[in-house]
Amino acid sequence: MADFQHYANTLSPNVCSVVRPADWRLDAGLVRRIKNAYRLGLENSGNPGSSVWTTTFRKRQQPVHDALMSKEDAVTAAALSNPAQNELYYGMDSIYAAGTQDLKTMDPPRSILVFFILDTLAKLAEAVGARSAWNPEASQKRPTETNIESVISTLDEILGFKITFPNPFDSEFGIKTSRGIMGQRGPLSLYQAWRSAGICRLIRGNRILEIGAGVGRTAYYARVMGFKDYTIIDLPLGNVGQAVFLGAVLGPDAVWLPGDPVSDQPGRIRILPPGWIKDASENFDLIVNVDSMTEMSSKQAIEYFTFAYEHAQVLLSINHEANPFRVYDLPRMAGLSVTSTRHGCHVRPGYLEECFLNKLARSKNQPSRLP
Repeated sequence: MADFQHYANTLSPNVCSVVRPADWRLDAGLVRRIKNAYRLGLENSGNPGSSVWTTTFRKRQQPVHDALMSKEDAVTAAALSNPAQNELYYGMDSIYAAGTQDLKTMDPPRSILVFFILDTLAKLAEAVGARSAWNPEASQKRPTETNIESVISTLDEILGFKITFPNPFDSEFGIKTSRGIMGQRGPLSLYQAWRSAGICRLIRGNRILEIGAGVGRTAYYARVMGFKDYTIIDLPLGNVGQAVFLGAVLGPDAVWLPGDPVSDQPGRIRILPPGWIKDASENFDLIVNVDSMTEMSSKQAIEYFTFAYEHAQVLLSINHEANPFRVYDLPRMAGLSVTSTRHGCHVRPGYLEECFLNKLARSKNQPSRLP
């Protein structure tokens, strides 16, 4: 069990970070599987084109790449077991070296983090019906959520499971709760899993593919909600981060990686590189993309959108529109005519939530197996 270190903060007395033993390490077998899958992913990831994920971020993550290519498993295990000391999760989560250092040494970043978490929790509670929605005509300012334990208990009832915030890594910052430290991505991931589950209920589906899954928190909550057929596609280093987090919180046998026996796939969260879609023949009920489609190259985004059009009933996109193209533009760019809905994302200002609907029927019972 992790201990917690409290930090003084102008907004909340509950801001703290996880304290893990210095010798804590990931399962040795999982580390070897991740190394093998990463190398296979580099060979088979295709050419995703130039984007912030393949240029700027890759430079910061070079030491992690070097650790993954090391012949010494102990070197790899040390890097993957403590992402607060490197940049593996840079751009995906708040657990990375530079961000962690700021949170340890400066009050303003902690205050901003706490406000963001409380504000997002309040918006999540409104979205799912755990509290009344803020009406700006009645009150000038949305109240942030301060009765944290109460709202989490109400969310338990609405979402249908006991919420926890798993903290497998040292120096993860957030607000201490009875369920673990609630970090920056906790309420966001709960919302994304709740939206995905709601869409699946409407279309009577259960096969989910997530493109660009961050650390894997949405996949974790989807699994807790009962979705056993979940696939992730991401860049090879993204795959590493997801395998590390999900393998740590759900156990090594909860994930399937390239190089593992094909017979082990059913019931595991599959984690795959981008090149997989080129020869994929599988269909899905729902494909999800959050906060990454517009940060890819337009070529890669079009390929993913076309894949979703051909292989899924619904594509759920939650993305901002601050880059040269929008998800809204992708049907035109791909030469496709698609029915869609579009509205602001309740929990994340500046993000648009769009559902693209495919009228063609898709199989809901296709085995979760790679050839």
